[in-house]
Amino acid sequence: MGLEESGSRESSEKERSLARAFWKETEAVHKKVEGHKYVEYLAKGELKIESYLQHLEDLSLVYETLEEEIRKNVERNLELEKIYFSCLERHLYIMADIQYLQDELNLEVNPSSAARRYAERLREIGENAPLCLVAHAYTRYMGDVSGGMILKRFLSKRWPQATNMYDFTDLLTSEKKTIKAFKDLYKERLDSIILSPEQFYNVVKEAHLAFELAEELFNAVPL
Repeated sequence: MGLEESGSRESSEKERSLARAFWKETEAVHKKVEGHKYVEYLAKGELKIESYLQHLEDLSLVYETLEEEIRKNVERNLELEKIYFSCLERHLYIMADIQYLQDELNLEVNPSSAARRYAERLREIGENAPLCLVAHAYTRYMGDVSGGMILKRFLSKRWPQATNMYDFTDLLTSEKKTIKAFKDLYKERLDSIILSPEQFYNVVKEAHLAFELAEELFNAVPL
């Protein structure tokens, strides 16, 4: 279902749920990304190690930028702070995976143009519309603790030493004891964020863009 601007703008504070709006307005593009050829190849055990390395290199740039922009803005934006959990940060974990694969292949790769565009968008909203970072944090981190666990099982069959990205031991120790409990907490925090109708609309719209940018990352991987 497409994003309905008038409906979003007219919703009352009590009626609006950011978590529900994210799910509703990104459902179609989310399914499209989940069905991408990259995921299909990974599930079948046909993904090349060079392809996985390229995707990790792209994710490294995206997460490094996202986490830098969130940390830069979180102290001066109390609403953004509500969904900031340092134990969710993935960049250092991704770098460990990259190092392992690089050592295996004796190969280094550079971020794709799709990853650079993604990072540029994150820097743009970090400067001009920091609340829109909420959309990217939701898309990336909730994906990591949900579908990412399925991806980890596939990856563990091929490269068990390169699945640090999906290690959430620190998260479960410091915040909640189960992934489901943490996801429920995160949704509660999303719904506690105070947004004007225009901000609400823009943040939800940004979540849709976040999935489109994620799809572009998959498209950039040679299969």
